[in-house]
Amino acid sequence: MELPPPRDNQWLFLDMNAFFASCEQHRSPQLRGRPVAITPTNTPNGCIVAASYEAKQHGVTTGWRVGDAKRAVPGIAIIETDHRYYMAIHERLKQFLIEEITPQPVTMSVDEFAIPLDKREQWSPNAHALALRIKQRMCEIFSPSIRCSIGIGPNRLLAKLGTELQKPDGLTFIQLHTLDQAFASLSLRDIPGINWGMSKRLHELGISTPVEFFQTPREILHQALGILGDAWWYNLHGYRVDHVTSPTKSISHSHVLEPELRTKANARAVLYKLCLKVAERLRHKRLTAKTFVVAVRNTANIKWVQQFTLCPTQDVFRIFQAISQAYDTAISHSSRPFKIVVAAYDLQPHTEQTLPLFTDNQRKNEALFTTVDAINGHFGRWTIKPASLLPIADAAPNRITFRAPDHEMD
Repeated sequence: MELPPPRDNQWLFLDMNAFFASCEQHRSPQLRGRPVAITPTNTPNGCIVAASYEAKQHGVTTGWRVGDAKRAVPGIAIIETDHRYYMAIHERLKQFLIEEITPQPVTMSVDEFAIPLDKREQWSPNAHALALRIKQRMCEIFSPSIRCSIGIGPNRLLAKLGTELQKPDGLTFIQLHTLDQAFASLSLRDIPGINWGMSKRLHELGISTPVEFFQTPREILHQALGILGDAWWYNLHGYRVDHVTSPTKSISHSHVLEPELRTKANARAVLYKLCLKVAERLRHKRLTAKTFVVAVRNTANIKWVQQFTLCPTQDVFRIFQAISQAYDTAISHSSRPFKIVVAAYDLQPHTEQTLPLFTDNQRKNEALFTTVDAINGHFGRWTIKPASLLPIADAAPNRITFRAPDHEMD
């Protein structure tokens, strides 16, 4: 892999600060300056998915339970997520960037954008002025509640790392001659793309800090990680590298049940919806799965976990038939399910699928869901859905995530 030499100030990365909480403070001025936490379910066991900086000053962070946050911070405002509103703010931000900054901003996530800088903007004073202009216009378009940290660097990864060094409302340059200093203040998990599994692999190589990662020779990273190792080395050293990803190894969805849904029948319907979502993603990625795992935890913290092995499939009818039969037998009518997880493993390309001897129903089902996907893609997700989902239509909604969620049960 031979690449042009790295150069400073190639990318500007915009990372919104405490985005969900900031959106709520923008919408409701009475929340400004107050601790705010966002949760999908406002119950004592609900999980906080975002917290304002005022809440973070009291120690409240993502992953806390709502009840714990209320005890730690009396008077904290607990707001249930409003994903349509957050997406509306996201779209307005994107419109501003397109109309006033660049015709092609790169959307990295709901609260992140990357902007390639032209030759004039790559001069440090001009890049600095552009960043200040973005901040000022955001304040004018929205309110001072909507803030961002901006990083400017040789590539998208390093510009993104710049946003981590100063929050909230930061503006940081990461340049080639200061890379050691930038890495010194971070942990491995601060680097985008370093999840728990990758962190473990790096520790096995004797790499426990970003500085050690940066200083590891490319040959060693290539030997351990293959082409991903090359991509990491080039990215950490400021080269512009196309995004390289590992093959998808699993697909999973989970949901914490609302109190009114904590019955065997309602939980079964939610289980079906999670199976539908897993199957939909398998179809979207043109994959099939051979192994499926379902886990149910009840309010008494008792877990039921079952693994199923099927012929490789993306057919939700086959998936749910196997799972529901075991669920119906194992879960008692008096049980109060609290959390459900459905996961698919042993993935392979759909074209490599070995069809069972009698395939008429499978081909009909594939044709059916191809049509359903096309209609829902045009008119909106869940426009067409099984009638059995009507009683729990609002359960397990589509979530906006900042990174790949961890669906393992504690």
